[in-house]
Amino acid sequence: MEKDKVIANVFRDFSCWFGLDLSLTATGLSVLYQDIKLDGYRYTLTSPHKGPRRLSEFANHIKLAAEQILAYRPASEVLVCIENYAFSQFGKIVHLGELGGVVKQNLFDAGLSNILVYPPTTLKKFATGKGVAEKGLVMTNVYKRWDVDTSNNNEADAYVLSRLGHCLCYPETYTEFQREASKKFQLA
Repeated sequence: MEKDKVIANVFRDFSCWFGLDLSLTATGLSVLYQDIKLDGYRYTLTSPHKGPRRLSEFANHIKLAAEQILAYRPASEVLVCIENYAFSQFGKIVHLGELGGVVKQNLFDAGLSNILVYPPTTLKKFATGKGVAEKGLVMTNVYKRWDVDTSNNNEADAYVLSRLGHCLCYPETYTEFQREASKKFQLA
């Protein structure tokens, strides 16, 4: 229980949670703000390009998202939660690493340095109660648990990542398995 008190104390000053589900084809973004009934926005970044051009486009989108967030909140109140790489995607891991590096650098350059990384199984556990779940089940649970309709699985995953961050700050509003899952992060 002492660890729970330390975590709650460390995370108590955040009022905005920025979730990122990084993907080479469609990256999901979700932003939650505390003072507007935990609402915000969600969208998906896509690019028809590959290589450096795609990275540049995603970098520009991340910069714009950070600017929008920072127009409403100081950086010290923003907690960014990113899904870790799916290491099972052999052959794509290098490209995902490039994307992750570009995203983290742009977040850091914008002043958003409070960045946590969660394993894919943790976000599924948080949303569904199970560490292994179909993408559609995550979307269904996002709707059932929080009455949020997402456009696709990338936005659903990003929303869950935002909620993982929120759970660290307000654990009393979540189930026991969600509170436990929220603690399974790494610092970026």
